Amino acid sequence: SSFRRLVYARDQWVQALPDITGRYRETTPEFFQLNPAMTHRLVPWLNRELNALLENHDNRLNYVLELILRLVTQHHIRSRQFRDALRQYFAGRTEHFIHEFYQFARSPYDMYGFDENAQYERRDQQLNFEEVAVESSESSEDESGETGIELAGKLNLVYEEHS
Repeated sequence: SSFRRLVYARDQWVQALPDITGRYRETTPEFFQLNPAMTHRLVPWLNRELNALLENHDNRLNYVLELILRLVTQHHIRSRQFRDALRQYFAGRTEHFIHEFYQFARSPYDMYGFDENAQYERRDQQLNFEEVAVESSESSEDESGETGIELAGKLNLVYEEHS
């Protein structure tokens, strides 16, 4: 938990971890409803994160864990409803927690494999397209379905969404 506290304190954001073919696990509410074992896979990781983030609120840990496990079957992890339901517990670290949780949930690894393969970047080194207003002259999709954006007609930046 001390390493995870440092991740949040130092504003380190995990990079996406696809499988060897570049694919990710499904993370929709429907998937978690139909596959309860995949929800249980999240529990060790969530316990560790909650211990790191709710350090002085151990009495809330089980409640928040159950809340998150219920929410993943009702709302997408990256949805506004999911974020709003958790904001009161994580406050200014809500976005960071959701980013870390989403990256773990969609990775092909269990918690130990995830930790072994995880690479981190400071948030200010990433382009966050949800927070930065950018005018684009054109949008297109590459072969993998990820969006490429041409900025101001000159800068062509193809990005993998990290948030």
